Amino acid sequence: VFDPDLASHDPTVSNSLYDLLVDGTVATFRVTYPGASTATTTATFSGFVSGFEITSPMEDGLTADVTIKISGAITWAHVA
Repeated sequence: VFDPDLASHDPTVSNSLYDLLVDGTVATFRVTYPGASTATTTATFSGFVSGFEITSPMEDGLTADVTIKISGAITWAHVA
């Protein structure tokens, strides 16, 4: 869900996803994958936002498709 009230989603805020797209700045990102029970797996990597598209379906909330081009290695961690 895209929420422009969140700082990372607000295009007027420095280092927001949109700002990173415009500037081409390399940043650190973390994706958390849920697992069974409380276990999670995370992928942490550097990259730059290469695409950012907001959609507004009639029946749902705002969403955004964000494309991140990974730069370098991905660090994986598993927490049981």
